[in-house]
Amino acid sequence: MRFYFTVHPSDLTVKRLLAGESVMLVASSCWDGRRLRVRRPPAGHLRSVCLDSGGFTAARKWGRYPWTVAQYAEWARRVAGDYPLDFAAVMDYACERGVRREVYQTNAERIAATVENALRCLEEPGVPWLPVVQGWTLDEYADCVDRYRARGVALDYAGLGTMCGRKDADAARVLVSLGEVAPDSRWHVFGMGLRVLADDGAFGLVRSWDSYAWNWPTGARGDACRLGRRAGESWSGYCLRLAEDYRRRLRRYTRRPRCLPLF
Repeated sequence: MRFYFTVHPSDLTVKRLLAGESVMLVASSCWDGRRLRVRRPPAGHLRSVCLDSGGFTAARKWGRYPWTVAQYAEWARRVAGDYPLDFAAVMDYACERGVRREVYQTNAERIAATVENALRCLEEPGVPWLPVVQGWTLDEYADCVDRYRARGVALDYAGLGTMCGRKDADAARVLVSLGEVAPDSRWHVFGMGLRVLADDGAFGLVRSWDSYAWNWPTGARGDACRLGRRAGESWSGYCLRLAEDYRRRLRRYTRRPRCLPLF
């Protein structure tokens, strides 16, 4: 299991991040109106990078992506030239209730557009693409999985969107349900809270996750630095340790485990 600390481009310096960190960059934070760009730290400073297409911010702020698939793919290739790139999430369409829907109004339309965008992304070479499954209800997620299968897209490792705004129990329920629909799939869960990992069924299905929902937009300057990170410990190692410690402490409680404080 791997954790990615979500950062702003300005956080990518030796003073902001420890060597050996794994981070997530969000395309919407790197958009300057003309092109996607990213600040380059010293070579070899980061362990690895993954890319989020910025679909939630794009849907909330602009209603649509202001960059094209070709622009996004070119940015991903440039990033891959500087750091080990674990994956670039395809340009999906968030299904949260609060996003703007001038372009695709219903979730069915947004799911269909997500799959079509994924197919266009997969045609761009030189990028380790991560398909993203979208939806709001369990049936909608299952429909998205079926659409990918019908187009021959493998989902052995895929992203799971529209999760960061859910309560922990609901997020775990979605994961466990998808485990029945796609038992061979393992997921990168965008913006997942640590408490979701307390559910053994959900824990076994998560391959990676990031801190988009709970440290954004503070980046590496957030309050987490006051929550017990050890000297010289990377943010990735720190959050993995928190997750393991939380699961260990949770098992000591048999009554109302969700009331246990995380920190």
